[in-house]
Amino acid sequence: MEPNNQEVLLVFLISVLLRSLLQMSTLTKGPVFRAEDSYTHRHLCEFTGIDVEMEIKEHYSEVMDIVDHLFVNVFDKLKERCQKELDAIGKQYPITPLKEAGYEVDSHGDLNTETERTLGKIVGEEIISGAQCVHVPELLETRAKACGIDVNTTSTYIDAFRYGAPPHGGFGVGLERVVMLFCALNNIRKTSLFPRDPRRLAVRTMIRWIFQAVFLVVL
Repeated sequence: MEPNNQEVLLVFLISVLLRSLLQMSTLTKGPVFRAEDSYTHRHLCEFTGIDVEMEIKEHYSEVMDIVDHLFVNVFDKLKERCQKELDAIGKQYPITPLKEAGYEVDSHGDLNTETERTLGKIVGEEIISGAQCVHVPELLETRAKACGIDVNTTSTYIDAFRYGAPPHGGFGVGLERVVMLFCALNNIRKTSLFPRDPRRLAVRTMIRWIFQAVFLVVL
């Protein structure tokens, strides 16, 4: 089966992100599973995620700087190397958000204030969540007690910070959502070959069963 344009784009996006993030302290990439009832155009129960943890030398804004430089580089590379796939996706899923919202806009003209606000609401989707992590063991103990957690059950985790841990932070990225927004798609399910949500059949599991059944028949 030939990969579709979204698959090509997703694989390339992963490779560019991995190359760009090699300088980070910790990087993990893999499938993420979310068992929640999210019936929206931007949620999946399984997606490809990248999580980054890095040392903070002076200020947590360093994490935001990394995110900024990272995605500018990624989007530039996508436009440079995947224009054929981007053009194909644009033809397959043409979308003009403002027109769908009932606004007639001159493609060569300026946007007024109301139209700008509408556009912001349409494209204002979250693709990254991040934070500075707590690295002070005393504060971790205080928060655990405040939340009714027995500190003894988390002592191994908290003690690790007593041996020395620099200020650090990080962020997580859902790559299918990045592809959805970058390609101006109106539904995240268009970015996955087998999109899984609370109401969709577990196609991958079915395929695995089919292959196992065929293998047993052949034997």
